[in-house]
Amino acid sequence: MTEWRDIPSAEDWGRSGLTARARAVARAAAEAVLAKMGPGDELVAPESGWIDRIVDDYDHALGQASRPIRMGVNALIVSFDVLPVVVAGGLSPLRRRSLNDRLRFLDRVENHRLGALTMAWIAIKVPLLVSAFEEGEPLAETGFDRPSTTSRRLPIHPLTKTSP
Repeated sequence: MTEWRDIPSAEDWGRSGLTARARAVARAAAEAVLAKMGPGDELVAPESGWIDRIVDDYDHALGQASRPIRMGVNALIVSFDVLPVVVAGGLSPLRRRSLNDRLRFLDRVENHRLGALTMAWIAIKVPLLVSAFEEGEPLAETGFDRPSTTSRRLPIHPLTKTSP
């Protein structure tokens, strides 16, 4: 079966939506949010290929938006890169911080008393991570019963169906 990414579209402009810096910040944020606890209570980053696919999908989707939308999203993402410098002190932006520091900072932002700051992070996080849970093991963890969101559900034949 053909992957949906391989099907050409008349609406595909073929342009990137993220600047290089916004792409690096999005990658760092996705890596931190999707990290899991490993042995010895240490954070383990997800597979690099998975994170690359997530950011590529986000970049492609944003590339279909209008120029003002692309500029606004890029500005919002880049603002989260400098926010740790302004809020938490130190000299390193989000994309250069350790995995633990990034996750700790993003968790503080998500639970911040200023609702606008929390909503700005959610506005980045949700669309960025949507494609992370569209196939494979992450999709199964959500309780979805098929291998991908584009897989057809197979009907149960009436004669083999058992009633409770």
